[in-house]
Amino acid sequence: MIGPFVDDRRFMGVAVGEISLQCAKQHYSIISHLQTEKPAGWQADMGWDGVAWTTGNAELPLADYLSNGKMGMLSITVRAAGPYIVDNQKIAKTEKSA
Repeated sequence: MIGPFVDDRRFMGVAVGEISLQCAKQHYSIISHLQTEKPAGWQADMGWDGVAWTTGNAELPLADYLSNGKMGMLSITVRAAGPYIVDNQKIAKTEKSA
């Protein structure tokens, strides 16, 4: 039986379904998070078809689509999230710049 009383210590982020990228006149379906070999920060198969859970800090490689300074609009379908209890965990602050 599964419920809020279950002590599940995995670091979970959000459940991501479809991801698409619109660049100029091209539309791409991003599926790297749904592959067997997932990028860093994605949970192994959780048993949901067409959905992958992040660990809270997931990578999404887009370099093949956004080369030479191209811009795009990213659309991410979040299928599920939280609630999460944060207690006595170190929260790392990292600065990123483009």
